[in-house]
Amino acid sequence: MTEQQILDRHIAAVNAVAAGGDAEQLAGGLTADCTMTFVGIPVGPFEGREAVVAAYRANPPDDQVVVLDSSFGEGRIEATYAWSAEPDRPAGRVLLELDGDLVKAWTVDYWA
Repeated sequence: MTEQQILDRHIAAVNAVAAGGDAEQLAGGLTADCTMTFVGIPVGPFEGREAVVAAYRANPPDDQVVVLDSSFGEGRIEATYAWSAEPDRPAGRVLLELDGDLVKAWTVDYWA
């Protein structure tokens, strides 16, 4: 799987949760020991796939994510994102650190 495919899978899973879907799709792309950290929001960090999935179940995003730009390299994906309600206004940056095809560390730097 390419980094672009991993990013696409991850964003689709996040958007499925935002659309009222089950967070289990999200779980399939995370390592068992995945961590999720937020910058700019006073929640987390969440340690372990079950904790990450539980956090998304308890507090799903209220809008879907649109990727504005992305870069890849050395087991890392960085992407600037916007909310679909304001697709031209950057809302933050996400960093995904990979273990093969799975996300092992997920950092969300929330700007808006």
